[in-house]
Amino acid sequence: MTSENTGRKGYRFPKNGHLGVYTLCSGPDPNGPIPGERIIIVIYDQHAHIVRRLEQVRADCLDPGHVDFFGSTRRRPALYSYHIIDIDKDQSPQRLASHTSPSAAKQWLVDNVPKWVQEHRVPL
Repeated sequence: MTSENTGRKGYRFPKNGHLGVYTLCSGPDPNGPIPGERIIIVIYDQHAHIVRRLEQVRADCLDPGHVDFFGSTRRRPALYSYHIIDIDKDQSPQRLASHTSPSAAKQWLVDNVPKWVQEHRVPL
């Protein structure tokens, strides 16, 4: 379900859309509502202004990996750390978590996004 309010963009959260929570990008999972490079979840106020943003950002390269065009067993992808960042309406970021595994990041989001929504929600 996309936004019906022209000032809002993204996919309205099914469980928390009434609190102003929308997904602008659901990350690299092709089955997500808005696939893209990284996760971006926002909370809109009554005037369609973003008052809170939760983003996944790529951080430091932990291992540059190894590229081998001959298919050897040494070939491996680069390993990066990813941070989950909470950005308030004044654009002040706060790191909430760091991960190197997509499954760990997904589990963190499942466990913590409902808490984040309850803490920063804006009843409409």
